[in-house]
Amino acid sequence: MFQNFISLGVNCSVAHALAKYGLRSFSGPFDWCTSNFGQGVIPLMESDFAEFLSYGNLQVSEENEKVFDDVKYKINYNHDVKKSLEEEYADIYQKYQQRIARFREEIKSPTCFVRGCWSTEELSWIHDHEDQIISVIKKHPENKIIFVIPRFVYEQNPVKLKNLGGGVFLVETILSGYLLGREEGRGFFDTNPDLIDFCVKNYPSQKRKDNLIFDLKKELEIARKPKGDSFYAKEIERLQRCIIEGQENLNRAQQRNARWMRLLNTDFDTISFPEKICIYGCGAIGRIFYQKIREYCRVVEFIDKLPRQDFYHDIPVVTAKNSKPDREVEIVIVPSYDFQNIVDSLEKEYGFKPRAISLEEFLAQGKLIDPNF
Repeated sequence: MFQNFISLGVNCSVAHALAKYGLRSFSGPFDWCTSNFGQGVIPLMESDFAEFLSYGNLQVSEENEKVFDDVKYKINYNHDVKKSLEEEYADIYQKYQQRIARFREEIKSPTCFVRGCWSTEELSWIHDHEDQIISVIKKHPENKIIFVIPRFVYEQNPVKLKNLGGGVFLVETILSGYLLGREEGRGFFDTNPDLIDFCVKNYPSQKRKDNLIFDLKKELEIARKPKGDSFYAKEIERLQRCIIEGQENLNRAQQRNARWMRLLNTDFDTISFPEKICIYGCGAIGRIFYQKIREYCRVVEFIDKLPRQDFYHDIPVVTAKNSKPDREVEIVIVPSYDFQNIVDSLEKEYGFKPRAISLEEFLAQGKLIDPNF
């Protein structure tokens, strides 16, 4: 029996779903943000929230001044700013300090942490860091963590957890975690009755009733708000965005599959390599590409928007801001669907137009091992 079910992200959907089933009794520091587990949530809990929301680590979005990132801990906030971060920072910081204080106190009692997981990379990180995760969550010996994972994500990387076994629950959804609206988020647990049964059976019934009453009142407040034309217009706009982004995700998946096929079927002996190469993108494809070319040229660094590690095989993994501009280095861009935007951002960062080529163009220089592959 747990005294708390507490969200550790990945985004708002976990907190929404916990509230729907009467399992959420207070706001935690990871409820209403989009967080990186290995670089954000675990290090913060491990360090007792050192430098959490330190102003020097915050970066306001160029597209939306109400959205900001903690670049140190790879956390995105899009619910806290009403006008400007600069004006409201003190209040936001104080609000989160109160949430952290409550969080610290509550997890001294038996607590079940709940983490949503939307990426195969995070699944690998969890598999490789089970002991670290356990040491962080065990402020009370009965504390536990469960992972709620869309089936389509888990099937791409079906990791087996030795020490966290029994803590994986699969749910059915085809939407990206960033597309879940409020109602979809509240329904995040709905397709797994075992998950709901586990939570309900392991939580005090009276506490759950109190939480359900509180949640019902909140829902009634929302339901009573005027829903004029602007409401429906926003809903239509949101659904249109979902359709567009869903198609974009499908196109990217198809492009990704084509890149894999070309990468595995390229005869690298037939390519004329430059002396130095930088690889933009340190995901699975970028890492395999490195393994394929490491004997042919010098890879000076990986560039990645959100580096998950400092080095890969002794090669630095950095952001564009921290990379070393070099006119002689050829930059091979793995996420070619965003090629022009990446080139433009690098040019803005470097002050000159980099020598950039998409992975597809680079591989096209070589012959196919099997033309019928």
